[in-house]
Amino acid sequence: MTQKIKFQVVYATGSDDEYSSSSLENHGTSVKGWRSERFCVFPQELVLQLPSTIRVRKLQILSHQYLIARKIELYIGTCRPGNVPSYQSASFSRLGYISFDANEKTSFKARELKSVHLDCEGVYVKLVCQKNHVNKLNIFNQVGVVAVNILGEFSSHDKPQSYRDVALSNNEIGSDPVVMGRINRPEHMSLIDDITFGMYQDPEVAKVIQQLERKKHIAIEEERYEYAKRLKQAIGDLYKVGEKLGRIEQEKKSAVAEENYDLAQAKKIQANEIRVVIFEQLNIQSLLQADRLPTDDTPAVLVRSPPRQLPALTAPAPAPAAPPPPAPPSLQAEMDLNERPIPTLANNNGKPPVEEVVEEEEEAAPPVDPDGPDEYSVKQANELTQAVDMFGLPTVACLFCKQFALRERGLNDVSMALQELDTTSPMYSVRALIQIFKQAFTDAVYNTFSLTLDNFKYLIQTEKLSRSHTLELCSLTLPVLLKRAGDNPRNRSAIESLFLELCDTTHLANSTCIPNISVSPCKEKNPKVLTGRLVLLEHLLEKLGVDNNTYTIDQVMKFTTPALTHTARDVRDTAIRITLFMYRNCGDPVRKYLPQDETILRKKQLIWKKIFESFDEIDGKPVYKSSEPSAEERKAQQVAALK
Repeated sequence: MTQKIKFQVVYATGSDDEYSSSSLENHGTSVKGWRSERFCVFPQELVLQLPSTIRVRKLQILSHQYLIARKIELYIGTCRPGNVPSYQSASFSRLGYISFDANEKTSFKARELKSVHLDCEGVYVKLVCQKNHVNKLNIFNQVGVVAVNILGEFSSHDKPQSYRDVALSNNEIGSDPVVMGRINRPEHMSLIDDITFGMYQDPEVAKVIQQLERKKHIAIEEERYEYAKRLKQAIGDLYKVGEKLGRIEQEKKSAVAEENYDLAQAKKIQANEIRVVIFEQLNIQSLLQADRLPTDDTPAVLVRSPPRQLPALTAPAPAPAAPPPPAPPSLQAEMDLNERPIPTLANNNGKPPVEEVVEEEEEAAPPVDPDGPDEYSVKQANELTQAVDMFGLPTVACLFCKQFALRERGLNDVSMALQELDTTSPMYSVRALIQIFKQAFTDAVYNTFSLTLDNFKYLIQTEKLSRSHTLELCSLTLPVLLKRAGDNPRNRSAIESLFLELCDTTHLANSTCIPNISVSPCKEKNPKVLTGRLVLLEHLLEKLGVDNNTYTIDQVMKFTTPALTHTARDVRDTAIRITLFMYRNCGDPVRKYLPQDETILRKKQLIWKKIFESFDEIDGKPVYKSSEPSAEERKAQQVAALK
């Protein structure tokens, strides 16, 4: 069976002082991985020695989030029989290469995982890292690999190298997994052998999962299928909670690095409470004591204890949090380097193979709700895995339905869940809330759209979330609303009211979150959207003012100045009002973002004449208006007369 193969790094071209290549031999949430030397010469090589001749089935490489190699070449090395294994005398064969993305789309916060399916034998695996991707964070032109995982099988010495030939010669077509194409099926690779399990799971939960996994295999061999089913359910629940605990462990270590020991203690207590609750709910102790469980002759159901609320953590307000740990890899690119053999007929006298027919008792299909979400909506909802874990598949699927009644039902369910929200629950996730509101904010019907705004407002005003989670939720969901700033007046008014009310909440009152979102670059070409954005900015400026804690002159003027020369009149007029407001409150520093005030410019372009004359009026200077209108004024008068 395919299993995780331990290896030893026997050679590295070079490594940074605190990031040795030997760290690749272990997996864990605290593993830093390997980095090349600063300003190193490419290519950089890593040679991994396997415990013996291994038939490698799968190779996984987890790249660093910003020290990214353009590509990594893969080699397999073998030694001559009878010789002492040495990478210097080994013969290496090139298998191919893996290319990595520059990672600009994730702002260098996510690590990229590449999984390659192989079918080769060797004692050494060599990784050759080519030149790095250039970015602002990689100032020393380094490459880094966080983790490497090898899955394979220990090779039998009495088997020839050609498995296909031996299968065909011995008439073992049906028994050789290579010929039957079963080598890369998921059931041949255990979940605990995957690299994500070792890197992102809480160590204590990981140990329990491994024990349950061993119990499950023993139960399957003993044909205790009810017990195996219960173990499978418990493993699935623990896997989700283990990832959450892994993130809490990273936050605790970040707090320790910043010497914020109060926050670290709070994270430690939170993690311990979550472990106690989940172990109690899943009856882990009784599952591990297999002898005391009922046999499969008497059907039993995994009984879960009623959920127990965790005590609220009275931790002091945390200091500005460190950048979040890199998110678990979301992209797994798989490439087949060897062609899979196709089953053929050999030594069978031309007779077709006899298929064994096994009659199975069909289980009754669950009843289909005719008024529930359709199949397409369910398929879309399944992509929001964290939202499904927190709110349930039926609720999330309703948000994707075309029927207004179903979307309203889903939002009502979300509203009830938010009223009973417990952020200490193992199933809580701020990313689930982000997924829900990102989808709900796109609803075109006013009733459901306003209900979504009310739910969002309730969640922020009741302070159910921590300050850091509130800022994360707003920074990732409110930009979706800005794209709807050009909607009908009713929707636009509702969006403006939401932004203005959020400015008065406790977590956002002294934060620059709302100002930063409102002046973010606008890529929409629709003038209605830009007008709506400028009107919202105008109202926020009147409410918050201009200072270092809210808006800065640079932010506002860089957003407003391009709109002064826009082709749409509504956009220009709103931008002029904002510019005059800024000059009235900030004075001459506003002028450096505008063209130089010259007489020729005033005569040629009416808009600059209007702005600079308004500046003079604000400064109390006399404004001399020519009795004869300019060319642009005459043209404007002619157009007005035609209307």
